[in-house]
Amino acid sequence: MPVKRNNPLLQYHPVRFYEVRKDFITELINIILPACKENVNLAFSVPEDIKAQAYFSLTNSFVRQIYLSVSNELFPTYLREMSNLGKNYYLTKNYLGLEAIKDFFDLLTNDDYLAFEQYTSFNVCGSNIFEFSQELLEFFLHTDVDKVLLRDIRLPFNTIYLHFGRQEDKRINGNISFTIQSLQLEDPSKKFEDICFLLDGAYVNQCPDTGSLKITLTSVKNKITKYTNNCVDYYEDTLSFYLEADSINSTIQDAASKERQRLLESNKIQIQRQIDEGVFTQSTYNEAKLNKSIDDIINYLKLVINCALYLQSYPDDIEEDYTTEAPRNLVQQTKRAPGAAAAATKKLNQLGYRKIKFCGSKRQQFWQLEDEEVSEPVLVGAVSLESKRNMAPHKRRAHIRKQRYGKELQSWRYVWIKETTVHKDKYNLAPQQYRIYEVAD
Repeated sequence: MPVKRNNPLLQYHPVRFYEVRKDFITELINIILPACKENVNLAFSVPEDIKAQAYFSLTNSFVRQIYLSVSNELFPTYLREMSNLGKNYYLTKNYLGLEAIKDFFDLLTNDDYLAFEQYTSFNVCGSNIFEFSQELLEFFLHTDVDKVLLRDIRLPFNTIYLHFGRQEDKRINGNISFTIQSLQLEDPSKKFEDICFLLDGAYVNQCPDTGSLKITLTSVKNKITKYTNNCVDYYEDTLSFYLEADSINSTIQDAASKERQRLLESNKIQIQRQIDEGVFTQSTYNEAKLNKSIDDIINYLKLVINCALYLQSYPDDIEEDYTTEAPRNLVQQTKRAPGAAAAATKKLNQLGYRKIKFCGSKRQQFWQLEDEEVSEPVLVGAVSLESKRNMAPHKRRAHIRKQRYGKELQSWRYVWIKETTVHKDKYNLAPQQYRIYEVAD
């Protein structure tokens, strides 16, 4: 029978990741940690031989989990079939067929390993989970960050986890999604349960030397998982990205464009490989659909970057507390005398509760420039002040700017400016169609 998991914080990916791998994850962590000296960033600096050792151990554990699986869902069932097929290939010494199976499992376990690397670094760096309000997330999703310099991003810790909650309209289409969709295409006569994966958060890891970022998007199923006894039965799709700072002036747009091209090429190769190896007989994916899926994913990166910039710009807006599900009497005791607080904290930890950093609960009031003279971007040369005043009403997109503040304006932070209508007083007299202006940082 499957083991029932009752951890009260399973909505957070780091907690889920541990719970369904608790039988072997400590062994993996112990392989990596001795190789890491003080301040070494796990996701950037682990020696290759240590990575290989940890990856080999994870792969073996993953295969063991397949045979412990009891789920009758399409993906776990298929994994069991593929694993048995691999055994048969080995017995018949059909190494060509065996190699195809091995490549397939490498594709899946590589995703798990990248998530494991982020999870381990997250724990070493203090296990900081930042939960964002839906109001902030909606605003950030529509705020451009293309011109932001990678070197200007300063995470509060080397690795953090951003929790968005289940985003019903934002799908993650990674290797697991690809496998499931391909299987459904393979035999349309079978009616499989419609399972997809919805964005719910992201690990963000920053290289202290270059400013480059590793981002791993995490997901939750759109269906409730009946079996939760291991990582195969409780599978969830992830996607990892590397936003590389090629130079001191590398922008988010530069790095994201490279990642978009890498994703496009990787997906095309993956589709063709599956066809060539006969794992799948055909693919009905078209390039337009592929491009749309990748564009959606790149747009999610915009959300992640906005969240990261918010943490460094408005640290006073972050409130650390227990979730509302935690026993209120114990939570109140954590705010009393040291002795009582320590006992209450210990009890909450035993029950599986921990503090989360909540962002947006103070409802930070973003700037919204209404004055026409100030709200127009600085114009040079041909456009006079008079012509600027006579501009037709237009909308300006939500964007961010740097703002100096503090003693002698020595500090700076990003401020968010909401979408606004310039020359709003003339709007009713204007044609229905009006331009939307982009504003540079």
